[in-house]
Amino acid sequence: MQIVDDRLALKALEGWHTPHWGGEVPTITWLSHARLLRALMSSSTTGSLSRAAFEGALEAALSPPADVLRVLDPRPYTADAARLMASHRISLLAAGMLAPAIRHGGRVHVHQGHYVGGWDDVVDGTDAKVRVFQESELRSGL
Repeated sequence: MQIVDDRLALKALEGWHTPHWGGEVPTITWLSHARLLRALMSSSTTGSLSRAAFEGALEAALSPPADVLRVLDPRPYTADAARLMASHRISLLAAGMLAPAIRHGGRVHVHQGHYVGGWDDVVDGTDAKVRVFQESELRSGL
């Protein structure tokens, strides 16, 4: 399982792919998906997501092609995420990404702007891993 944040999901919808995903389709959590849609729907927003949007991004994000991006059902992971939030004092965004990765030994791929240093401590001792992408990597397609 390759879990991505909203920034990397937008890149996936644009056709970007990294070898770090292997043959897997990246998966976005419900909360990150909602953040992406909010950014793309608001013409008054001038954040990094709306600035990075491409023609047709909103339509692609509203109903992502299953072979490009999947949206994760949060219900199986809600209790795990709540436990992580309580025990590690992390945000809902982080817990929502880390809980399924921990359960499945998956990877969390996150843009440098979303990464918080304590995430590595949360996955320590599990098969889950966190990979932080620098902006330069997104431009180069690595």
